[in-house]
Amino acid sequence: MFKQIAIYWPLSVILLTTLPARAQHKMVPMLMQNGRYTFVDSLKRNTGIELFFDRAFPFSEHTAAVRVNGKWALINKMGANVSEALYDEINPVSEGLASAIQNHQGVYIDSTGKSVLQGLFVRTTSFSEGLAAVSDGRHWGYIKHDGTIALPLEFEYARKFSQGLAPIKMDGLWGYIGKKGNRAIPIMYQEATPFSGGVAAVKLRNKWMLINPQGITIRQTNFEEMLGFSEGLAPAKYNGKWGFVNTNGRFVIEPRFEGADGFENGYARVFNNGKRYYINRLGSAFIEGGE
Repeated sequence: MFKQIAIYWPLSVILLTTLPARAQHKMVPMLMQNGRYTFVDSLKRNTGIELFFDRAFPFSEHTAAVRVNGKWALINKMGANVSEALYDEINPVSEGLASAIQNHQGVYIDSTGKSVLQGLFVRTTSFSEGLAAVSDGRHWGYIKHDGTIALPLEFEYARKFSQGLAPIKMDGLWGYIGKKGNRAIPIMYQEATPFSGGVAAVKLRNKWMLINPQGITIRQTNFEEMLGFSEGLAPAKYNGKWGFVNTNGRFVIEPRFEGADGFENGYARVFNNGKRYYINRLGSAFIEGGE
């Protein structure tokens, strides 16, 4: 028998059960026939938790973001709430902190569910390599875990650090900086994504291409759009459909989707005919969902 746990959310009570041993597999959200989300394991089996959420995202660092009555919270793999459902947005936990939006202000949530670094910034993003991009509403810069400024808020936009480099936008164009703020790759691209596996996708003169950390073009492409690499693959759009390419720029999952997100923990979310579902690295549908 499973022990029951009552988790109290604002305006609702969700009855949960503890995880059976088999649910130690990866847990992925699945849309149920009632229009709400639950979690199943990597073998498509019920985890033993009766979760009913408006929206749910995959687990990251043992927590998952879920939406209840229009507000977001974090839960753990037992289904217990780590934070209260107070937030307008929550990003996955990274380096022990989850960036969130509460009352139009950026905030971070620590591993105990406590809000930290509250009211300092309008926008916050996930930490990566010890730094996080933040905004005061006009400019972007980077902070450390304790909230101190690592790089001044002077950019039009900024993305996460990866392999020691981060894409930043100035005067309408993108380039890359190092952790000391040095201009590592010239600011000349229409779009730029974070590095992964020694490769980044960038757009120059309306053409997408792959570059290395020295800024050298290693492959030209004829893709219409690209997203960043993760787990060795990147979503790429060709002839109006999305597929996934490897770091050599070759499709390993043929373009057949209307939309696609990057891979995380071995699965990627894709979209077709108004429905979303997860695929594995072979391109096989893992869990079908709804809109």
